[in-house]
Amino acid sequence: MAQWKLHFTATARAKDLQELLDHHHCPDPSDPDDLAVFNAKNEFLFSVFVDKLTTDEGKSYVRQHATTRTFDAQAIYRDLCAYHTSSTHAQLDTSAKLTWITSVKYGRDRFRGGHSAFIAYFVEQLRLYDELNVTTGAPPLPDESKRTLLNNAVNPVPELRTIRVTQDTLSSQSNYTPTWDSYLSLLQTAATVLDNAQTHGNSRPDNSTSRKIHQTSWVP
Repeated sequence: MAQWKLHFTATARAKDLQELLDHHHCPDPSDPDDLAVFNAKNEFLFSVFVDKLTTDEGKSYVRQHATTRTFDAQAIYRDLCAYHTSSTHAQLDTSAKLTWITSVKYGRDRFRGGHSAFIAYFVEQLRLYDELNVTTGAPPLPDESKRTLLNNAVNPVPELRTIRVTQDTLSSQSNYTPTWDSYLSLLQTAATVLDNAQTHGNSRPDNSTSRKIHQTSWVP
């Protein structure tokens, strides 16, 4: 849903349909031109939804709002957002994401992609989980929790597992509190080195490269 929403809102704004994305927007009933333009945009977007919404819930909303005022595409978008953010479906989606981010292990569980791709995908799942939580009024995950979850996920990879230990050690020596951003930067650097080593036929980077990972990017 998040990827679809991003693409849809960008396209809608490019087509000057942004007012239909605002559930509370109403045309000025005293202005015939404003009302006519709004209805024309609504009908156009409705025709797009008829063609592009192929899921069961999407088709249901199209049929439901085909019988209301002027083919209410604005209401269809409102109902789709509610379905994916505050319904039982959204709660199940949130629960499924939490289960995944708290249990997945790179190298143990199946994942198509290298170390860098896994980290990028994991961070995106954290973002989506926070996005779903915020819509229900729940707070986003604290940065320290994100750091712990990602560290657990890459734990099977020795070079990545040691990143947090090294960062915490260096931080204690310099009286610096580690942050999520600095940890992620370190981890992405290490993952890139590992991926490059595998691309060139080495299962692991050499020791000098590994030392460089731990010596750089650990401070903001």
